Amino acid sequence: MCSSYFLEDSPSLENIAYTAGHTRLAHHMMNFFGRPFVSQGRVKPADIVPVLAPDRKGEVSIFPMVWGYTSNKSIITTARVENASESSLFRDSWERRRCLIPASWYYDYEHLQISRDPSAAGSSNSQLPEAIRARTGANGSRKGQKYMIQPAGTTHMLMAGLYRIEESGDTKFPHFVILTRDATEEISFIHDRMPVMLDPAQPLPASFFANDTLADRQSHIQQWINPGTMPWILDRVMDSAATNIVFEKC
Repeated sequence: MCSSYFLEDSPSLENIAYTAGHTRLAHHMMNFFGRPFVSQGRVKPADIVPVLAPDRKGEVSIFPMVWGYTSNKSIITTARVENASESSLFRDSWERRRCLIPASWYYDYEHLQISRDPSAAGSSNSQLPEAIRARTGANGSRKGQKYMIQPAGTTHMLMAGLYRIEESGDTKFPHFVILTRDATEEISFIHDRMPVMLDPAQPLPASFFANDTLADRQSHIQQWINPGTMPWILDRVMDSAATNIVFEKC
């Protein structure tokens, strides 16, 4: 899921991208990795992009980060929200290093299944067109139609993520992964997973708190990013993620 995502050239994202891209850290990362900072357009794993994360005071700030944790020369781009807090790879990030990744929409391909049973009529992979055979995996799955996907009624979204600091030679850079959850019914035919997407403007409902008169109730953004947020509130933030999803072919 979420093979890539897109950043539109829009007022809602322009300031975030500009702020992250004009930091000393961004220029250092571009020079070190030999890649540009992606302020708009399609974003792929290993790209350097704008991310919302806590500053030293725990307040929401904007940073450049690399998409993907590096592990044995491979790139890990996503983490399952259901068990990230218990995973040895993601536990520390879940507890102390949470972030939000701005995007206009994300891309995914419809995953099709092709029978490998040689007794099934017409099931032989050799009977498929060459272009399709090239995209067919060992388990018989292949990529089908490509889709653009986003929450309904929004021009941009914030995908929940985790980050960590990785050492590259004598330098250290922030890397992030995107949290995923079970896909909603309307897009499950495309993929069984989707990003955890938060509404940038929606505050946490009063029912989430023991004291409904709490005056300084924080937004989803602040609660998720703040390293001091209680675990039970994190769970509620995840439960309130967007489920009204729209999609179109592209």
